Parts: sequence; structure tokens; C-alpha cells
Amino acid sequence: MVAICARQSVVVQQVADRLSVAQASTDWRQTLETVCPDIVALASPAVLRTEVVEMAADLGCHLLVEKPLATTASQAGHIYQRVRAVGVKHAYAATHCYNPAYVRLKELIQQGMIGQLQEIVVTMGRRHSPPAIMPWSWMLSLEEGGGILNNAGPHLLGILETISGGQLARVMGQCRVLISQAPVVSGLHDHRD
Repeated sequence: MVAICARQSVVVQQVADRLSVAQASTDWRQTLETVCPDIVALASPAVLRTEVVEMAADLGCHLLVEKPLATTASQAGHIYQRVRAVGVKHAYAATHCYNPAYVRLKELIQQGMIGQLQEIVVTMGRRHSPPAIMPWSWMLSLEEGGGILNNAGPHLLGILETISGGQLARVMGQCRVLISQAPVVSGLHDHRD
């Protein structure tokens, strides 16, 4: 790792020191221009990503982006077209698909032990939601990329692509945020500031 950026200077310096990273900054634009790394790993809230992805791609940096990729399908399509146009590699981290249970399920499907896969219905409920006492964050806002479908959905898609052999024909989803109020806690950075 050659550089790390975050919003809070004290936090980013502590992380950089712990990981022995030479450059720590709160200015991602300057860092991208100065360092121009081979790969950018991006874990910002989805609502803040597009500009970073565009600049990194234009500089020729490959991208590993945390889920969700974007706040809307249109924005995700824009990001996809941009990285394809400049020729960089782009991925999101769908790590659950490597779970041995899902790998085994894929094997059983391929061997015909379960039968031909026709339809998969997934229902996610309150146990996947953040606790009601969680302080406000972007994860509680659909418009900013939060919500259970945006946060757990990409993992489910990775799992479904794995067990189906990448043969998903159609995906539908509906989401809502079940928490209507959340405390604002001092000392916890609010990216809306």
C-alpha cells in the first residue's frame, strides 16, 4: 500500500502508522494526482464515489470498489461505461461467494443432485438491518446508497452468480429503510458536513 486517504486527519494518520503506509492524506484528489497508484481500493459512501472513480480511471488506475457500486442503476451504468472507455479493470468485493457452503452448493447443482435451477427467491428481514440505536449514517439513507438491499444485495448477487454458474437472467428487488429516526452522535463524522 502506497497511500491512504480518509476524511479525518487524525484517524487516517493512525491507520497509516499502524499499516506502515508512507503517505496519509485527507485530500484524495491531490493523492491520486501525486501517487497515481496502479490500483485504487475505494470504500467511501456510494454517494461520494463517482467523482473518485472517474478521476482514478482517467489516470489509468484499476479500481476495487466496495459495494454498493453506486446509488442508482443509471449511475452504476455510467461508472461501467467510463472504466470500459478508458480500459481499466474494475471490480467490487463480493467475498461471500467464496464461502465453502456456496461453493459446495454450486457443485451439487452442477452434478444434478438438486435438479435444474429455475428460480431463487431471497427475503431479507430485520435481522439484516442495523440496530435501531445505531447513530445516523449514510447506511440508513437509500438516496446515499444505504438500505439493506444496497448493502446486502451485492453479496447475494455474488452468491447467486456463483451457485448458478453466472446464469442470472433477471433480478428484481424492492427496498425500504425500516428505521425512521436515528441519533446524531457528536464525535462521529457525518459526511454531509
